[in-house]
Amino acid sequence: MTWLTKYEQETIISFNEDETTSVYTYNPALRQKLSQLAQKWPQECVLA
Repeated sequence: MTWLTKYEQETIISFNEDETTSVYTYNPALRQKLSQLAQKWPQECVLA
């Protein structure tokens, strides 16, 4: 298993003109918030 430094543990937010947005993060607090949003609005938010 490879351990990442704090510098390498990034959050990436990507969106395009097709109105598709994706978030990739190592931050556990942000992942929890995104999970709650996906449960609250399952039509708009999908966890992959």
